[in-house]
Amino acid sequence: MKNSLFLVIAIVLGLVPAMAKNLSFETYKQKPKLVVVVVIDQFRSDFLTRYQKDFMPESKLGFNHMMSTGAYFAQSSYGIMQAMTCPGHAMILSGSYPAQTGIQINEWYDTKTKKKIYCADDAEFGFSPRRLKTTTYGDEVKNIYPDSKVFTVSLKDRSAIFLGGHRADMAVWYEDKPKEWQTTGYYGKVPAWIEKVNAKQRTLPNLEDKNLEAAIAGVNTTMDMAVQALTEEKLGQRNTNGPDILGVSMSNHDILGHKLGPDAPELKTLTLEEDKQLAKLYSALKSKNLLDKTIVVLTADHGIPPAGDLLRRGRIATGELDFLGAIKQANAKLTKELGSSGDTPWIESVFLSHVYLNRARLAEKNIDPAKAQDMIKDIFLQLPGIYKVVTREQVLKAQIPYFDLRWPVENSFVPDVAGDLMLIPEPFFAQKTGATVNHMTNWNYDNSVPVIMWGPKWFQAGVYAGSRIVDIAPTLSFVSGVLPPAKASGRVLDEAFKQKN
Repeated sequence: MKNSLFLVIAIVLGLVPAMAKNLSFETYKQKPKLVVVVVIDQFRSDFLTRYQKDFMPESKLGFNHMMSTGAYFAQSSYGIMQAMTCPGHAMILSGSYPAQTGIQINEWYDTKTKKKIYCADDAEFGFSPRRLKTTTYGDEVKNIYPDSKVFTVSLKDRSAIFLGGHRADMAVWYEDKPKEWQTTGYYGKVPAWIEKVNAKQRTLPNLEDKNLEAAIAGVNTTMDMAVQALTEEKLGQRNTNGPDILGVSMSNHDILGHKLGPDAPELKTLTLEEDKQLAKLYSALKSKNLLDKTIVVLTADHGIPPAGDLLRRGRIATGELDFLGAIKQANAKLTKELGSSGDTPWIESVFLSHVYLNRARLAEKNIDPAKAQDMIKDIFLQLPGIYKVVTREQVLKAQIPYFDLRWPVENSFVPDVAGDLMLIPEPFFAQKTGATVNHMTNWNYDNSVPVIMWGPKWFQAGVYAGSRIVDIAPTLSFVSGVLPPAKASGRVLDEAFKQKN
């Protein structure tokens, strides 16, 4: 009786997954020949629900097909402090949080070199996944099955690279100059068939222009590349023991969304186009007799808040954060209390809501960094639109005083990346970047995305309350019979397993 009561309490509290299921051994032995991961950049959870009635019918193999025949986790969470493209894509197939991957934000200020560092840059190759401090699902597959292929495609280099991981056979992305698909020397040269594609691509309009026409062309071309890779690379069609992996990230939703906001009619039009592109993928799988041998995962790398004008019409507080006055005031206070900062101001940079202090000067003067952080924390906290300020020392000492921020901050904190102060905005406030609307917060509109695991041989159709993004990689690893990625923190989504009839 006590054990039963404990189990009920544990399920209610989320300590164990409710309705956990098992795969039959016969099903478990039937490994997928192909795993396709489709990521739509800046695709918030409600894009699937608000436009569901406008999607093609289930028989046309688009969103409605996946939602009705797949395991649909309608509201899945990233659970991180700053949701954006680099940390999102790094999490999806590593099953790890930024604190583990080393990828906290897209770009950061380096206090040693005094320069900005990009998440995927590489001194040797220009771009590579070397900053990713763990393995991915694809890496683990290739560790056991070296003949398996991992191929990824996106308009954005960082998206293709972090979906591909360290051992990808090829990660390709689009460069607007000279309007062609490229890769990095880390992966080698693009295949000959892509060179043929590029000959035509260079004559076409730029896919990264911030208008609806370019966005539609972009998602079409990205999926065309993925579908052609199925044919040219024979993904899922070779006599191999392990699965091939195809990663597709459609970036135009993000490019257009930043300019217009998620509620613009153009974004609905683009979403309906993405519905058609998903159908294009399924049709290609069907034509190659791969549907019953394939798992398809659909998700997003982050969400987005409504545009400011819409929020203001609804009488919801919103605005852009202005740090200039606070920087000036903080520098003056630190100079008064600590003396001269030398050739560089006490505050060297405020970038993506991180405040970076002159750490070298603090060390020279033997000043405790915690003291300097505490001196200026309240200056930034008093800024309109700032919810809380978390100091570097609070995180390092596990003394974050705000219960609602402990999990996302600790999940995200990378010592070599994070600033000395981390500024947490109120909902619907963001640092000014020139975009109409921006993401990069821990609030639900940025962190909540859909996850659909499709593969009728393995997954039971149904709508599930939600998952964590870090659950994707362990689930794929389990079904494929390989180890989960090295630092994976998620669980296997066994409640969605297909049950024996």
